[in-house]
Amino acid sequence: MRIAVLADIHGNFEAFVGVLEMLQQEKVRRIIYLGDVVGYGPDPVKCLELFMAMKGDPGVSLSDEERTLASGFSVDLIMGNHDAAVINFTDISYFNRIAYEAIIWTKKMLNPSHQRFIKSFPYSARFNGAAFYHSTPQMTENWYYLDSSEMARESFPHTGKLTFVAHTHKPYLYIKKVNGERVSGQEPEDRKWVLDDLSAYIINPGSVGQPRDGNYLPSFLIWDTEEKTVQLYRIDYDVRKTQKKLSELPLPYILAERLLLGK
Repeated sequence: MRIAVLADIHGNFEAFVGVLEMLQQEKVRRIIYLGDVVGYGPDPVKCLELFMAMKGDPGVSLSDEERTLASGFSVDLIMGNHDAAVINFTDISYFNRIAYEAIIWTKKMLNPSHQRFIKSFPYSARFNGAAFYHSTPQMTENWYYLDSSEMARESFPHTGKLTFVAHTHKPYLYIKKVNGERVSGQEPEDRKWVLDDLSAYIINPGSVGQPRDGNYLPSFLIWDTEEKTVQLYRIDYDVRKTQKKLSELPLPYILAERLLLGK
């Protein structure tokens, strides 16, 4: 089975649709989403409703074309910190000013059905022997960043052989031999990892809607459970269209500017 692992769309509809169209071409129909559908971007409602349509919700206000696109996928979603913020499930006093303003605006865009949908997201999921989180396995609701070998070392005792995390907006892999102590990190240079039965892995797909690794192209993973591989993909999309939408909203301009910078 081939499964897409996506994260951090953050209201970027153009990037999200581009990824779905790529998955259609790859004939990947199953998605596991690692959180943060909303926050920062101009289209929180449309992004939520694409996922709602995948779950069979007939009440969404999508076009026929968008409904058809969504109907080709099944999805499991978990909670991200921005998702939790818009339904008052987490304190936003620690958010920086830009993120805070985006959350306040996003809250105003959502109706009760959107809020109920987000409230249904769990903080973690398991499938086919793998575990899925937005932040760290040991502190799922504290929203720490798993962004170093030291943090990965602290996390491995709380994981199995294969764990997927998000939150940093940067694709990365941490690896540890099952009976060893050393943790090594790898950027996705060749974009494909073969999973070794004698190792444990923590893998981050990066971000669909707001990459921060210096590359504006949306990133995501395809996990092949039979071949035991994880491959990173990046696609191009109409980033200027998303930037224009953001520039017309009462949100900090840096949210539009940073999209093309990949940071």
